[in-house]
Amino acid sequence: MKIHKKFLAALTAIILACPGCATQDVVIEGFVPENAAGKIPPQASFSVLTNPKVFNTALDGEIAAKIEKILKIKGYAIASPETADFTIHYTYGIKGNDVTTVSFPDDYPFDNPCFVRGFYGYGGEDPFISPDLGWVTEASETYKIYTSKLLVKVRDEKHYPANDRRAVIWIGESYVDTYQRDLRSSVNYLITAVFQYFGEDTVKSREIRIKPEDPLLKELQA
Repeated sequence: MKIHKKFLAALTAIILACPGCATQDVVIEGFVPENAAGKIPPQASFSVLTNPKVFNTALDGEIAAKIEKILKIKGYAIASPETADFTIHYTYGIKGNDVTTVSFPDDYPFDNPCFVRGFYGYGGEDPFISPDLGWVTEASETYKIYTSKLLVKVRDEKHYPANDRRAVIWIGESYVDTYQRDLRSSVNYLITAVFQYFGEDTVKSREIRIKPEDPLLKELQA
């Protein structure tokens, strides 16, 4: 039996993205709403608002402190909610999903299992059996991957009420897949990645490889 190459590639990517490894690939997206009041000016001041109702207030405060730190590095000021130009709201979380690798017989003649299943009218990429031709695929391994996510939202509540759409001037999201359920280990990578495009509209999702020598990452780890 042989492991199909695209499943092997996916497994390799997950292993390389483990929390204990030094390099991680992070997917980010930056949004500037069409009805946003304006862009973030240089040297603006921010107030990072924590989430008082979360269960782990210690982790929440740690994330807020890291966001404040990276804002200072980028030349922005930290101020109280009453005097800041903008407020920053953030949410985060982690979710696990089961992933199954699929084995194919050594004499399997096709590279794409979807083509064969589609040819026989089944569709999809699940393991299948073709007794007439002697091809049998097997689920060789099932493992769990965990997707950690960070969402950062910049609001101009100084000039617009909270329910005004124009108050939201930027939204940033970052995601990383790992094979360990450890959100805390991924936070530095999530913050480092999303703030590389702070205030920008990325138009589409981008994958960023965060290496151990990344200056922002090193500052957050200090």
